[in-house]
Amino acid sequence: MKVKELRKYRDRLINEGAVCEYCGAPMQCFDHMEPTSRGGSQEVENLARCCISCNAEKGNKTTNEYIRYLKMKANIADSLLRDRGKIIEEAVKYAVWNMSVAMATTAADFVSKGFVKDWMENSISVYEEQSVGVKIGDDK
Repeated sequence: MKVKELRKYRDRLINEGAVCEYCGAPMQCFDHMEPTSRGGSQEVENLARCCISCNAEKGNKTTNEYIRYLKMKANIADSLLRDRGKIIEEAVKYAVWNMSVAMATTAADFVSKGFVKDWMENSISVYEEQSVGVKIGDDK
């Protein structure tokens, strides 16, 4: 296929919404499945729909080599995510522990300073006032 015909074919595929065969992004160009630098042909049968970033990343790898590379990269990413998940889980445990220590300290401060007693007495007064309609201490 001539260059002019290839461009028309590429443009038609792009307009039809073709996607990259490697990552699923919108197609932008063709990729040689068997690179021309390694003896691949210029024929349509040797072309794959591709985005520019996958084409650049693939370089002169064959399609099979590139797919193995993508799988290896995905396995590394999964491993990092699992490790990051463990780190985050430990950080959350530490934060919860830290907050519980802070809350216990704060609660102890409230009790020692009499704030809890004042709050409870105030809450009981408000509850009785709402349910009975009479304020404690009123003799009327």
